Amino acid sequence: RYFPSARLKDWLTAHALETEIIGSSELGKPIHAIRLGEGPVKVLMWSQMHGNESTTTRGLLIWLEKYLQSPSYHKELSLLIIPQLNPDGADRYTRANGKGIDLNRDALNQSQSEMKVLMRLVEEFRPHYNLNLHDQRTRFTVGDTNKEAALSFLSAAADDSRKITPTRIVAMHLINYMVSSLPDNFKMHIGRYDDGFNPNCTGDYFHAKGIPTVLFEAGQLGKDYTRTEVTWIIAQCLSNLLEFLSKPIPDQSDDAIFKEYCEILENKTNGYDELVITENHKFYVRYIEVLVNNQIDTVFEFNSYDKVDSSLLNLRQTLDYQKATYEEQKLIRLRLRQYLENE
Repeated sequence: RYFPSARLKDWLTAHALETEIIGSSELGKPIHAIRLGEGPVKVLMWSQMHGNESTTTRGLLIWLEKYLQSPSYHKELSLLIIPQLNPDGADRYTRANGKGIDLNRDALNQSQSEMKVLMRLVEEFRPHYNLNLHDQRTRFTVGDTNKEAALSFLSAAADDSRKITPTRIVAMHLINYMVSSLPDNFKMHIGRYDDGFNPNCTGDYFHAKGIPTVLFEAGQLGKDYTRTEVTWIIAQCLSNLLEFLSKPIPDQSDDAIFKEYCEILENKTNGYDELVITENHKFYVRYIEVLVNNQIDTVFEFNSYDKVDSSLLNLRQTLDYQKATYEEQKLIRLRLRQYLENE
């Protein structure tokens, strides 16, 4: 999960990939871009706008490795790729940039150098489509099911009314295609983000400007905390979508596109990493990853058992003291102490 700027640089060097430095972060680190293809349809994509969200970056590089071996739509598409927009946050494993600013809340102000770089590229490149690549926490679930949201999408609102504009319809059409192209046994793990309008978010901002922008939110399947499985799904999504964009897009009515999009269940927050059961206490735990000595560590968010609707939750594991091994009992005692300290 830890994918700092040095790791990206090593990957680019190992693949002898020509890049350009399109600007610098607030702390002076270079921001790299990759240009591929010479076709008339222009696609801009960026990842790690939030530095601790690396699943889509890793999926992007899996797709890129495959593309470089066989650039099948080189003549149809022009691709501009920013694999790591926020290198300072990537190095610190933080959502925010080096100055503590959330870049995905800076679209209007454009106060940060990273956002200025992105906006300048949009102005110069004039993309037909944007792909905005993010990660989501394990708390997200698919609608009122007990399925984890391993991948979510959004066609963001363009204004306070959340009107279904032509730009939003285009983004919905792309999302629908990606969902339809994924394996059936994965589709139950695909959610839809809430479309409450925030003009400071990049997707909302670009939709207000008339540029179709698809938000990807990579989650997790089961106990795969490295998110390796979902990186491959991201790579497959990108491959399928770009192949789709390289050909004439089939006509479909706006109503049909909107109806199909709404069939993707909206995300809820019923996911928990643990249920801990002791003689006198029962409580739920969610994990929050942090960086300690250049390694991913975990801090915990606790929820009382009686405050959670157990009929809807997605639970990754149960730690029951009476049924636990000796090592698990030590872990449970530690969790209990932390829980009581946080009450």
